[in-house]
Amino acid sequence: MKTQREVKEYALAAKDWIYVWGANGEPLTQVLINRLYRDYGSASYPLSYYNNKLAAGAGKMAADCSGFMMPLSGYDDTAHGYYNACVQKGVIGGLPSDKVCLVFKRNSSGRMYHIGIYLGDGTVAEMASSAANYQHKSMYGAGWTHWGRPKWIDYSEAVDPHKCILDLDIPLPSLVKGHSCGYVKTLQQLLAARGYSTNGVDGIFGSGTEAAVAQFQHDAGVKVNYPGTVGNKTWTALLKG
Repeated sequence: MKTQREVKEYALAAKDWIYVWGANGEPLTQVLINRLYRDYGSASYPLSYYNNKLAAGAGKMAADCSGFMMPLSGYDDTAHGYYNACVQKGVIGGLPSDKVCLVFKRNSSGRMYHIGIYLGDGTVAEMASSAANYQHKSMYGAGWTHWGRPKWIDYSEAVDPHKCILDLDIPLPSLVKGHSCGYVKTLQQLLAARGYSTNGVDGIFGSGTEAAVAQFQHDAGVKVNYPGTVGNKTWTALLKG
């Protein structure tokens, strides 16, 4: 097992890592590229993709989003598999704000498709994408929908599921039809995670998002002056575990 401090130090030290599909936290070499192309080569990840990655970062450490976890966990798995294996988990509103843990993004079909490491301070370290590589930035407005406590992190005290990100007193903006930003994408992710279709998770507050918000407000008993608009009451209801 790893302590929270060890996990955080690992995550922060990975700033020069390269995102490579299929890699599990290992040096980027020709041998690795050959193996990854053999195992994962496809129309989406042709040989040119792997060769370009080698040219950009030979000798650096390489991983994709779930492969970033393997040096910590000791095993290879998908983002969805890591979420299922967590001993405590839930929607992002129940995130223990002062604990190092995992965060996830879930798609409309109910599967976790991306994973990062929450550092207990409002930020997330992740292997973001082939284009972005490693990123360490605020978790807010980034579309994270769920959190989980893996069995391979050793906690000196029990996680309090009632201490959530709202305790940080960071205001969430009011949103209405026509807005376009990361917070809208977070809103759409949260709605999708609860089974409400917004006709896409694109960060654009259109008619589909407005209708989904109004339906959620009705179902959750959220009383607002203008159904389909998002304020503090709606955010609070969406972020409940």
